[in-house]
Amino acid sequence: MDIILAIGSFCAFVFAYLIFNKANKELPDKILFYWMILMAVNLLVAVFTIKSGYPWKSILAILAAALYVAHFPFLYIYTKSLTAFDFKMTCKQLLHFTPFVLMIVDSLPLLLLSMEQQKQIANTIEKIPWYFIFAELILIVTFIYYIFRTTKLLQKNKQVIKDTFSYEERVDLAWLRHIVIAFISLLLLTIVVFALSDMHLFSVKVTDEVLYLGLAVIVFYIGYWGLKQRKIFYNFEPQLVEDENLTILEKDKIEKSGTEQSAKKSETDTMLEPLLHLMKEEKPYLDPELNIVTLSAKLNMHPHKLSKLINSQLHQNFFDFINKYRIEEFNNLALDAEHKQYSILAIAYDAGFNSKASFNRIFKNITGHTPSQYIKEKNLHSDSKLL
Repeated sequence: MDIILAIGSFCAFVFAYLIFNKANKELPDKILFYWMILMAVNLLVAVFTIKSGYPWKSILAILAAALYVAHFPFLYIYTKSLTAFDFKMTCKQLLHFTPFVLMIVDSLPLLLLSMEQQKQIANTIEKIPWYFIFAELILIVTFIYYIFRTTKLLQKNKQVIKDTFSYEERVDLAWLRHIVIAFISLLLLTIVVFALSDMHLFSVKVTDEVLYLGLAVIVFYIGYWGLKQRKIFYNFEPQLVEDENLTILEKDKIEKSGTEQSAKKSETDTMLEPLLHLMKEEKPYLDPELNIVTLSAKLNMHPHKLSKLINSQLHQNFFDFINKYRIEEFNNLALDAEHKQYSILAIAYDAGFNSKASFNRIFKNITGHTPSQYIKEKNLHSDSKLL
């Protein structure tokens, strides 16, 4: 096992080096750099724990367990740095690492024991000390709290994406949801192993082995995707032309009277016509990375107002609004004789999509058919008319 952990630690250091040398680093990259260092040190300490004798074995085991708990606050902080517009790393954020300190303090009674007593506790299958149980409780509570908060952030981000972007790749953070699932699975497995050790089937140290082996696997996934990830709202400040105090995510808290609502409705109707005209004549949806700020700039409109316009008048979010135009464009191109020689994916790219997976998913959601089924049915229908 120590070889696997050593490889995992080495890879974490490599990922940290690559992230450190990444061009145009943003705050999330810096946070991920320190998280990768934490992972590398955590796995390295676990290796030395296996190789060392007492009392160093106990000291290193305590440090390794405390470092492991710190991964969950890091997951939350990293996710927040990617999804929040104005997130800043302040001293207040360091309070999230209180469980790390609690783990150290909780383990002090173990260090007060003699080497023989420490060795006996580590290898026994009889009675598990209370501070071991308390350490597991710290781990579980920290895990539940930060996994829950991270999940809430990812859910909120998913809705924001729908109101802001016309694509999902690199902004939906699906890989972080996979990390959450991986940590949940690993913790459940650890609880099972801990319960079995409490039933005297094997020693309590097996629990730690499961934790660190799981972490070694997770390191590769986080390092790979984290290296590719960019801040979702990188350079995403709108070019405001009016209502400069509003932001794209601010809620409209102004209560309007009946007269004001009527006037607003008339204004909204007037604003809708230029939007539909722009979509028809200029086809901005052909830009695969179109977002609501880019489109609002073309209309000389605040992104907040454009979002409300699409939601209230067209009863759609920005994502669906744009992609329905792309599907229509794809259908027109696919049935055009000049595009018969092109593949379905090539036509999809011409229509404004930027990946095969998202195109297939969106097409099926909107039309109820796969692209190939749709084209086949349309061609058959066209041939029957000729007959």
